[in-house]
Parts: sequence; C-alpha cells; structure tokens
Amino acid sequence: MRTSIHFKQRSISRNLSVGLLVLLLVVSGLGLYLNLYLSTSWAQAELEAKANEYVDSLVEMLTIPLWNFDRQAIQNIVGKGFQYNEFIATLRVVDGQGEEFFMEYREQPQVVSRSRDVIYKGKIVGHVALALTSEYYTTIQRHFFWSYTLTILLIIGVLLIGTHGLLRLFLKQPLHHFTDAVTAYAGGDDKAFRQTMPYIELQPFSTVLQEMGTTISAQIRALQQAEQKYRGIFENATEGIFQTSPEGQVLDCNPALAQILGYATPAEVMTTITYARQQVYINETRRDEFIALVTREQEVSDFELRLRRKDGSTIWASLNARAVHDEAGTVQHYEGLLQDITRRKHTEEELHTYREHLESLVRERTRELETRTVELGNAKDAAMDAQTAAETANQAKSTFLANMSHELRTPLNAVLGLSQLLTHSTNLDHEERKNLAIIRSSGEHLLNLINDVLDMSKIEAGRTVLNEHDFDVFHLLDDVENMFRLEAETKGLRLVFERDAGVPGYIRTDEVKLKQVLVNLLGNAIKFTENGGATVRVKKTSEVFKTSEVWLAFEVEDSGAGIAPDELDSVFDAFVQTETGRKSREGTGLGLPISRKFVQMMGGDMTVESEVGTGTVFRFSIQTEAVEGTETEFTQPERRVIALEPDQSYRILIVDDRQSNRLLLLKLLALPGFELREAENGQEAVDIWETWNPNLIFMDIRMQVMDGLEAIRRIRATEGGRDTVIVALTASVFKEQRNEVLEAGCDDFLRKPFQEEEIFDTMAKHLDVRFVYEKDAQSSPRQNQSAAFKEAVTTEALQQLPEELLAELTQAIHHLNVEEELITRIQAVNIPLSETVASLVKNFQYTKLLDLIETK
Repeated sequence: MRTSIHFKQRSISRNLSVGLLVLLLVVSGLGLYLNLYLSTSWAQAELEAKANEYVDSLVEMLTIPLWNFDRQAIQNIVGKGFQYNEFIATLRVVDGQGEEFFMEYREQPQVVSRSRDVIYKGKIVGHVALALTSEYYTTIQRHFFWSYTLTILLIIGVLLIGTHGLLRLFLKQPLHHFTDAVTAYAGGDDKAFRQTMPYIELQPFSTVLQEMGTTISAQIRALQQAEQKYRGIFENATEGIFQTSPEGQVLDCNPALAQILGYATPAEVMTTITYARQQVYINETRRDEFIALVTREQEVSDFELRLRRKDGSTIWASLNARAVHDEAGTVQHYEGLLQDITRRKHTEEELHTYREHLESLVRERTRELETRTVELGNAKDAAMDAQTAAETANQAKSTFLANMSHELRTPLNAVLGLSQLLTHSTNLDHEERKNLAIIRSSGEHLLNLINDVLDMSKIEAGRTVLNEHDFDVFHLLDDVENMFRLEAETKGLRLVFERDAGVPGYIRTDEVKLKQVLVNLLGNAIKFTENGGATVRVKKTSEVFKTSEVWLAFEVEDSGAGIAPDELDSVFDAFVQTETGRKSREGTGLGLPISRKFVQMMGGDMTVESEVGTGTVFRFSIQTEAVEGTETEFTQPERRVIALEPDQSYRILIVDDRQSNRLLLLKLLALPGFELREAENGQEAVDIWETWNPNLIFMDIRMQVMDGLEAIRRIRATEGGRDTVIVALTASVFKEQRNEVLEAGCDDFLRKPFQEEEIFDTMAKHLDVRFVYEKDAQSSPRQNQSAAFKEAVTTEALQQLPEELLAELTQAIHHLNVEEELITRIQAVNIPLSETVASLVKNFQYTKLLDLIETK
C-alpha cells in the first residue's frame, strides 16, 4: 500500500522575515538588558560622585559660619542648597557641640548618603550629613529606555522593509526565472539555463538539472532504442512469442506465432483465440497439465503438445513459458515461446523405425561376432607372442648396445690416451707429430660418431633422462656465440644473437641438452652457409599466472643453400641426410633427430622452414622455470701434471683385462712417481689388495675369471676394505650401470675413453694428493715468470716464432683448428708461449690470440 507524504507549503520570504524579526527582538532584548545594567551602574557612580561633590562644597562654605556660630548664614547656605537641588533627600548640619543648626528631608528613597566633619584650624567645629535620592538615575534610565526602544523599532522596521524588498529582488525573482528556465528546458530549450541564470548561487542547481535532463534524455533515447530493438526481435523472431490470460485468451503475440497457427496477422489471432483449451489444444488435458506444472514450478521448459491450426491441420509444438503475478501473488497472465517441432517429431519417428531395424541387424551381427570371438582370441594370443618377441628383441638390442659400447670405447680409450701421452714426448719430429695429431683427431671423430649412435639408441630405448639444474642462460648463449664467432668471421659470415628483454637471466632445465641443441643447429647453419650469415633469437612466449613457469622460444636462421621441399618431411629422421649434407660428406644424419628428441623431452617441439637458395629457419620451444640468480662457475685452464710434491707416497693398483688399457694408465701415472701394480682380472686384484694394500684401485668392470663388480664386493666385505678408494672404469654409456657400480661400493666412476686430467682430478679429489704442474716446475727460469709477465711478453714471444710456424698458427686460428701438434712445435721454441696458446685455444679465445698476432 503506497502512502503519499504531504508537506505544508511555506513562504521563504515570510519565514525569513519572521525569523529575522525574532532574532532582532532577542538581540534587542539582550542589548536593552545589558545597557540598562550598564546605565544603572554608571548612574550610581555619577550619583556617588555628586554626593561627594555636594558634601565637600557644603563643608567648605560652612567652615567659617560654623566657627562663628552664625546660624543665619548657615541656614541661608544650607536652605538654598536643599531648595534648588531636587536630588537631595536629607540634609542635616550640627555644630561642634552637637547642636543642630539645620535639618531638612524629602519623602523619597535614599540611595547615597555622605557625612563630613567640619574642621577649622585643627578643631572640629561642626558636622554635615546628606543623602541623595534615586531620581537622578531613574530619569537617566527612563530617557535611555525610550530612546533605545525607538531606535530598535526604527531599525527593525527598516530591516523588515529592506529584507522584504531584497528577498523579492534577489530571491523571488530569480526563483521565478529559475522556474521559467526549468519549464523551458523541459520543453526542449537546451539554452534556457545559460540565458536566465546570472546568479552564481543558482548556477550549480542549473548545472545539475541540465545534467539530469541530459541523462534523462539519453535514458529515454536508450529506452526508445531498446524498445525498437526488442520490438524488432519480437516481430522478426522465428519462434512464436505469446501472452495469454489464465482463461486461455491470447492477449498478445508476434507474427511468427500467427504463422505457426495458420493465421494471417497477430490481430486475427488475438480476436479469434479466446479459449485456447478448446480452440487450439488437441488434447484438452494437456492444458490442465500445463497449468498445474506452471503453478507448481512457476515456469515450464520443453513442454511438448499437439495443437490445432486455423485450417484444422495439427502440428507438434514445444512450449517454454512462465507465470506473471501481481503484488498480491495472483496470476495475471502467462508468457513464453512456442516452437514448431513437427519436422523433428517426424524425424524421431523415422529414427525409431531405423533403430528397430538396426537392433535386428545388431542381433544378427552379434551372433556372427560370437562366432568370430574365438578367432579373435586366437589372434590375441598371437599378438601377445609377437609382443613378447618384440620385448625380447628390444632387450637384445640393449644388450648389443652395451656390448658395442664396451667393445668400441675400450680400444678408443687406448688410442686416444696413448696418443695424448705421445704428444708430451720431445723425441718426435714434425711429421710424426702431424701423424699423431691425425690419429687423435680421427679417434675423437670416431668417438663422436659412436656417441651420436648411442645417444639415438638410448633415446629410442627410453633411457635418456633430463638432468635439470639452475644456470645462467645468458652465459650459455655467450658460450655458444664465442664457439662459432671466429668460424663465422673466417667465412665472412654475419653472426647475430638476439634476445628479448623478457627472457629471464636464470632458468632451470637440462643445460647440457639445450646447449647441444643450439650447437648442433648453429653448427649446421654456419657449415652450410657461404654468404650472409646466421641469427639466433630467443624470446619468452608465455608464462603461467602467479608461477615461475615460462616458455622460451628459440630460432636459428641462416641464409644458406636451403632444404628441398621433398626433403623437409624426412629431415628429422635418423640416419637421413639432405642433399647438401651428403655433398659435405660430414655427419651421421643423427644430429637433428637427437636435437628434436631433446627438445621434446624439455616439453616442446622443433619445426623447420626452408627455401632452396634463400635459407633455413629451425624453431623450437621449451618449458622452463625462472629461478633466482646463482653464481656462475668458471673452469680453470687445465694444466699438465708432471710430478708429486715432496714427501708423498701412494700405491695405485690398475685392474683391466686389456694390456693396452693397463699400459696407458701405467705410462700416465709413472711420470708423477706413483707406486704402481697391475692385475688382469678381479681375482688377481683381490689377491694383490690383500698383500699390498693399495691406496687407490682403478677397476675395470667387464673382465674374465672375475668381473670388477664381484671384486669390489669382496674387497668391501673385508674389515679394511672400506679404507681403499675404488674408481670404476667402464665403457658403458647407460645410467643403470653407473648406479650399479656405485651401489657395489665404488667411490667414483669414469667412462672410457677418459682424458688425462680426469684421472688426476679424480685422484686429487679422493686422496688429497698434491701435484706439481708443468707451469709450476722449477726446471726453466722462464717458467717461473708470473701470469701477468707471461701476458705482457706474449706479443714479444710471438716475434721469436719462425714466419712459417706463425703463418700456420694464423691459418689454424681462422679455421678454428689449432691442433696439438702445432702447439708442440711452439713448445720447442718457447714453452710459456705454448702454454698461453693452449690455454687460449682451450677456452675458445681465438679473437684474443688473433689480436696478439696482428699486434706483432
């Protein structure tokens, strides 16, 4: 029930005038009271001053007459004073003996009284006393009251008249103007407020009303547009929209509903259908079901029913409707959508017929399948046998790979190790050193081929895993760039590394595999490009919200010969090379397949785009984790061990079934001065350990009689077996064998073929042995120079080299192929210089070395 709030109309002018009058009366009353109080105090003070003045004057005039006892003079003086001064109420004069000379008084209130002794020549000759009435300040107060009251009344009158005029001028007229402006603005005059609002106090109201009017106008336009929009939807909808009374009369509908029911216009529907139950419903009980359902649920969805059209034909319809209630909860009408589903119903009937037909076919086929199930069971048994055979073959492949790893790496260990030892000999001539360098280079190339084959085999066998750790990705990119910078400059190629600002500095993934992928792709780009250059791009493509996970995208683009379209599909297949690769006669065709597998292991994939004669672009992305910065590890330049520091003695046992491998370690460890013994199988190793008690054992794993694992277990099982350091030597490439030997009791693990420095680093790690390195030796005065002095004399030392040797060194630098034989020839001329050159070459500082030569 709505209630209206009625306000009593009031006049601003009248209320302001009455309020001002009340305020003035209150202020005036307070002012009058204050002034009366002040005037009374002032009159009292004046009266007291006059009393003092009167009594002092009488004392002065009566001094001589009182001394002479001149009564007549006293009466004349006092009588005239009393007679002419109406403010004196009482006046009395006595002589020195107390005899009264004069006494007069009036019947009036006495307010102020004064008395004085009359003294003449130090002697009291009389006494004067008087009292004044209140008539003095009563007269003053009366005069002040009337003058103040008349002044206040005059001020009130002037203020009321002035206020009324000012209100009329500055309030009523502006309000009338404001009303006129509102009326004009409501009539469509947008400039009404600007033309009639000269007062700044009313300007905010006009601004607010103008904004309100603008908003209301915009809302009206929006409502009109919405009405037009929804009216368009209502008129153009393909579904029937309706509104009916509870009795079933159509109150409103759209053209689509009229068309569904077979009428020409919505108006014809509304005038014709007044009782839907009998006029439209085929089954009148469906109307009752609809009413019951919408009453219970407030709305219905997909309510299917059959309806009668105007021409008497029937259709199937689907109804979605709801009930609309008034404030009291009474149903006012129903509204909703109606869709013709006759075609769908016919389709469902056809599908039902087809389904029954299919079910009969299925029953027939089931009987046939039951017959074939037995046959499939036999086929399944055959498939299981085939799977077992495949697993056996895979195991045989793994065994073969392990054997091949051992059989290939074991002789390579001797080839590479002994060739490395021979490079330290000073008895070789130039030709022999050159041949030795070729042997070592060919052995390393063969090792790389073996590694590629075994890497691919490990990937296929599922034995390759990610070794994730935190590292500096920028440092990795710089390393790759430094590796190929000089080779690119030698070929006159442009080498560009681009990285977006969003790339994190430190990430977590498998650094070795990522570097191997980049080195492989960039190496191919430089190898197969003769003009232009190569570009490496790195950018961050996406990151997971509120996590450290990021995706990095890499591109390696070159301007080389390109890959033919018919070769692109097979470029990632193992042992497949492109036409350009076959012409170069380099590689195994495994670099790209291995690189792609590594990328896939890191969560991404690799693609290639190429155009013959234009160039090639390899793209890959990996999933990484951004981490906090860590300290970057730098490897120190390797130094050759030539002796043990004084007062050290260590016994080393070398166990290997191949004499060449034992000979390599014997030659390598004899020079520093270790005590050495050898054994060719595990049983001999156990026997020697029991009697000789070595400090460290280099133990081969695969041997006859007793293998290395069994020998390790027997040694560790004894009381003193845990004090001996055991380092396993194996040619296996599988991680499982590394875990197996460590679990057997080994302290460390070295894989054949190993480098010279790996042997000595492992011994230093476990025995705390102290070595004398080649550059620390005391045999040559020039070897005692400091590193800073060596750096300073490098350019001068280059001048000592023969021109032919210097030219060979320059050419080798340009080809990134400074061989050990060349460094050995430099060593014959200048040992410190050879060490400096070797250190720079090992750390890929070709540019620095070339700058020193050019400075010469």
